[in-house]
Amino acid sequence: MTNMEVPRFIIYRGCNKKYYFELKTYNGEKILMSDGYEAKHCCIKGIVNAKENSSCDYRYDRRLAPSQQFYFILTKADGEALAISEMYSTTQSREDGIDAVKRDAAKATIQDLSLISN
Repeated sequence: MTNMEVPRFIIYRGCNKKYYFELKTYNGEKILMSDGYEAKHCCIKGIVNAKENSSCDYRYDRRLAPSQQFYFILTKADGEALAISEMYSTTQSREDGIDAVKRDAAKATIQDLSLISN
């Protein structure tokens, strides 16, 4: 496992000056992305919520995009969206993505790139 990365949440700042996070799996693949946050502490709280809710299957809102691709939204207990997945071509690949989030999110480290972002 020496060539594999550790799962991690990456915090970065977009051109619009908002803070975002994304979850990358052990193989470096991006599988979750957040909406923008006005403040970094809110972004960090979003990561904490994602970690806490990732193990619960009923927190995954499985959807079909107009493009006929499959995706999911990880939600909090109140139904508020925490992050959205990438697009998948099959329902099975979407389920594999959900399994990866369940496996990786809770133990993922946090890497803050916001100080070197735009």
